[in-house]
Amino acid sequence: MSNSFSPYPCQIISRANGLDYEFTTSSGVTFLVYFAVETDYFEGAGFANFVVSIGFQPKTGRITRKGFRVPTEDDPQVFITIASAIENYLAAHPHHLVTWVCSRADDQETARHLLFDRKWRLLHRASPMPLRKVNLELAPREYMSIIYRTDSPFKAELEMLLPEE
Repeated sequence: MSNSFSPYPCQIISRANGLDYEFTTSSGVTFLVYFAVETDYFEGAGFANFVVSIGFQPKTGRITRKGFRVPTEDDPQVFITIASAIENYLAAHPHHLVTWVCSRADDQETARHLLFDRKWRLLHRASPMPLRKVNLELAPREYMSIIYRTDSPFKAELEMLLPEE
């Protein structure tokens, strides 16, 4: 039996443009966490080549609509493992910024954004890595989170571009 406060073991898969993290839950659902070069945001900034977006999706599980799968049960270790993958990625790529834009495909973006934010705050308290997460609303109902190391050489430039809190 696994500890619900520790991440699932991940298999790291190298691709031409980055790394993927794959893990299987105790109920047998396989998830893929991937980081992809992001060219839609921060064009012209000195750190634009260091921006990636994170995506995560179950590869197996119940299908709710064409092409979209959900886990078969609520499992707190899923998000712990996703957060761990983000931290591992930023440990390996300290200059990178990780963005996450909530999908608007099913009109659940607000709930998804609030859930991601709440779980991140709870999990990040225990993290030794100096990370910051900033939430933005790019347009009505279009939410983005940016996660970066507070010791990033691009911190000042990024924070100048962000709205004041």
